[in-house]
Amino acid sequence: MSIKFSVVTAVGPQPHNKRWLDECMESVEKQTYQAHEHILVTEQPLVVPPTETLQRRVVTLSWPYGISALNVGIHFSECDWIVNLDSDDYLFPNALEMMNTRILEIGLPEFYLRFVVIENNGTLIAGGRCVHKNLWKAVGGYINSATLDQDFHTKITNAGYQTQDLYPDPIYFHRQHDDNYSRWGPSKWK
Repeated sequence: MSIKFSVVTAVGPQPHNKRWLDECMESVEKQTYQAHEHILVTEQPLVVPPTETLQRRVVTLSWPYGISALNVGIHFSECDWIVNLDSDDYLFPNALEMMNTRILEIGLPEFYLRFVVIENNGTLIAGGRCVHKNLWKAVGGYINSATLDQDFHTKITNAGYQTQDLYPDPIYFHRQHDDNYSRWGPSKWK
């Protein structure tokens, strides 16, 4: 059985979001287990290069950007499994392969998969996220908060769904910088 993944990237209006976008897109293209699609959500027109191995779509919002952009990308996804990849981060080449293997090992129809993320300061955290689309719908999607991952995880466990972990190796690079959402919070998006 093969799993189809959508990778959803919200490309915000801040300059850093486009600074590392090419590296982000390239990391999706060069996966050892190919994603079905890469959806980029933005509030400004965005031209992205075509690729032969991957369906890439740009969804342009007609309202102010926020976490709702991630929800929009998931809504438009054609796949059951969604991986959120920030536009200033990247996936290691075997990330989707590792997720596919773990999902098949667990064998549950719907759950939330957390995986190890390495930050540019060398810190390892369980911060990555891969979610089944039905579970995302059942809990009402992401909410706009500085602790978006933690809040989503809490909503999932409160609704009685399971969270599974993919360890021990990091498969996602999370770039820390002064413009990180976690540093300045959702107040700028209100």
